[in-house]
Amino acid sequence: MGGLTPQAYVFGTELDRESVKARQQENLDTLIRRLEAQSQAQSGSLLANRSSTDAASAAAIMQQQQAQLKSQIERLKSFKSSGRLALELDPRSQSLDDLPALPLEVGDRIMVPTMPGFVSAFGSVNNENVFIYKNGKTVGDIIKSAGLTEDAEPAQAFVLRADGSIVASIDHGSFFGGGFDSLAVMPGDTLVVPAKVDRESRYNTIIRGFKDWTQILSNLGLGVAAFRSMGY
Repeated sequence: MGGLTPQAYVFGTELDRESVKARQQENLDTLIRRLEAQSQAQSGSLLANRSSTDAASAAAIMQQQQAQLKSQIERLKSFKSSGRLALELDPRSQSLDDLPALPLEVGDRIMVPTMPGFVSAFGSVNNENVFIYKNGKTVGDIIKSAGLTEDAEPAQAFVLRADGSIVASIDHGSFFGGGFDSLAVMPGDTLVVPAKVDRESRYNTIIRGFKDWTQILSNLGLGVAAFRSMGY
């Protein structure tokens, strides 16, 4: 392994591994099959529980929901797991000695980026954008800059760290009042704020299959592009 340039951002080091990618992709394929089975079961259940008087109306609504759900599943099928292994580095990492002593595998890809000068926010925020990073900036500062929409679900917000790890609001107590909002962000971090989910909507079956969105991004090896593409 070569040395680092003065512009190297060790905290943002990316390690992509084929064995991890294969496991993540297997998890994703299994989830898609389960969602398809749930969709079919839900379709039969809804029809069975409707009376003849509202059967036609129910069928029309169900057909629309099923078409929308199928579209979401097809989007999931288009995603490919990244194989990125979250290194969980100390944000103060500055040298190769700070990287974990992991044995390398054939096909491993390591990339050390230059330090970005921004942090990002998207999802249910008024201003989806990148913001200039300043030392000491917190999640609360990003929220003030981006603003929350009326349908935002801050309790489900999370930060996708530059090192590939995820810090969730749910693990830091309340969002406001010295909890998640006081979390310091690092260059290249992304704050994601999901929207509130109507449990009776077309997303019901999909959401039921996940613990939360952090599980999608980590266990399945999907990036924030998946979050955006799925309409959250």
